[in-house]
Amino acid sequence: MKDEELGRFDAMRYLIAEANYGGRVTDALDRRLVNVYINQFFCEDAIDPQINFSLAPQLPDSPYLIPNDGDLQACKEAIKNFPQSDAALAFGQHENADISSQIEDSNQLLGTIVSLQPKTVVEGAETNESRILRSCRSMQEQVPPTFHLTSVRKTMEPRADPEPMKTVPYINRVDPFALGMAHSTRALL
Repeated sequence: MKDEELGRFDAMRYLIAEANYGGRVTDALDRRLVNVYINQFFCEDAIDPQINFSLAPQLPDSPYLIPNDGDLQACKEAIKNFPQSDAALAFGQHENADISSQIEDSNQLLGTIVSLQPKTVVEGAETNESRILRSCRSMQEQVPPTFHLTSVRKTMEPRADPEPMKTVPYINRVDPFALGMAHSTRALL
């Protein structure tokens, strides 16, 4: 690579990481993280048409690929191939970040439900409390039952395939969320 080309990438990295975002990032560790992301994505490989540059290389079969140059329709098609919901691993975060995000989303949803309730009650109309209880019952019906880890392990023990190695950690991640939702909605009822 020529020094001129390297200089252009250095200039773009500096302008974006230090001048644009860097002026808004006050914490030293946050600034360091911004620089790591910028250095990872602003490179020669990202614009090389011979390389399918992955924006999330830590994901196996990553769907986050920078498309080659094309017309507007080709770009739209590439965007449609991105997943509707992003895994935490796509951003270099641990899988447990999904659980925290889901809990926060649930709390936000319940807060929004409460905030949208009318402040006055019309005689004969459904009360705020009964609407919230109906919503909670509906959510409670949708929460999957919790797993009994010991019985799952007993069921999986005789198997020789690697599926049990995936199932138990998944249960350990999902069960606390389902249990928390069940407790929260039960407490409201």
